[in-house]
Amino acid sequence: MKKKCVLNNAMQEGIFFLLLSGWLLWYSLDAYGKSYIKDWAQSPSLFPVLVSGLLALFGVIILRQGLAQRDAAAEKKRTQPLQVLIILGMALAYYFALSVISLPYMAVTISGLTFSVSTFEVVTIVYLMVMMAYLGVRNKLAFTLVPVCSSAALSVIFRTMLRVLLP
Repeated sequence: MKKKCVLNNAMQEGIFFLLLSGWLLWYSLDAYGKSYIKDWAQSPSLFPVLVSGLLALFGVIILRQGLAQRDAAAEKKRTQPLQVLIILGMALAYYFALSVISLPYMAVTISGLTFSVSTFEVVTIVYLMVMMAYLGVRNKLAFTLVPVCSSAALSVIFRTMLRVLLP
């Protein structure tokens, strides 16, 4: 099967800068050829030549980034359906755990504040930790604080402020 060449935005911008630098180089060399001053140090054409060189360098850098993005997008496109199914399966397992598991309410006191901990908080913390581990989070502080703080914030918002019963 023949591969289709796809140009992403970065690749198009890189090609544009390369073409622009080529035109600017041609224009400045043409102007230098028509001028009476043949010393590059005093020629007004030296600046456009330097600018065209920088534009060519930026064009090559942007083109390489576009190629890397295209390759990464192609790899991501191949693995994306499986990842979506795995994440949906984890979400279904989370909702199933909320409906099946029943823990008694526990009171936890931290710095004089009393929080009630139930099935919702425990299952949500475990779910978020499993999801973060699957998605590749390796920062230990984030791995612990995000699930605990998210669960506590949801619990406070829904129980205290909105007065909604959580599972």
